[in-house]
Amino acid sequence: MIHQAMYSGLELIVMAKFDLAKFCAHVQKYKCTFSYIVPPVVLLLGKSDIVEKYDLSSMRMVNSGAAPLTKELVDAVYSRLKIPIKQGYGLSETSPTTHVQPWDRWLTTCGSVGTLLPNQTAKYMSPEEKEVPVGETGELWIKGPNIFMGYLNNPEGTRNALTDDGYFKVSLNQPLSHHFGKD
Repeated sequence: MIHQAMYSGLELIVMAKFDLAKFCAHVQKYKCTFSYIVPPVVLLLGKSDIVEKYDLSSMRMVNSGAAPLTKELVDAVYSRLKIPIKQGYGLSETSPTTHVQPWDRWLTTCGSVGTLLPNQTAKYMSPEEKEVPVGETGELWIKGPNIFMGYLNNPEGTRNALTDDGYFKVSLNQPLSHHFGKD
């Protein structure tokens, strides 16, 4: 985010530690138009009385990651503040984002993490490491220039995470289904 802002010539406000009142004050003072937040912050925006003390009308959109949001929570924030919330997906190993909802589909695809970002390939694999057909459940594997090179001082972890042809095996408690990135 820092590099993208510098490259694009955008002003970026980074908080050392999150505090809702300071966040709202920054949005009001700097007229922030976009923010990356996590679901607990979405919840605060939807329910905290602190929010009422600030003018957040400059916000055009927020992007939430780290965990899925319910449609009810997205609706609550939008109804209260008129701020659309789109969602994305990624991990440290994918530097950081792999999927994101397009701005114009934030409400119609609520619950989806959106579409795969450019220059990446994704496939869904069975426990036997065979690609599964569309509509079936499988583990997400992602390949692209953003994928990490391996775990520091952990060759076994690296062997388990990366395939010989460069796919990162996204290890999840539950496999993802094909609708993961479909809008």
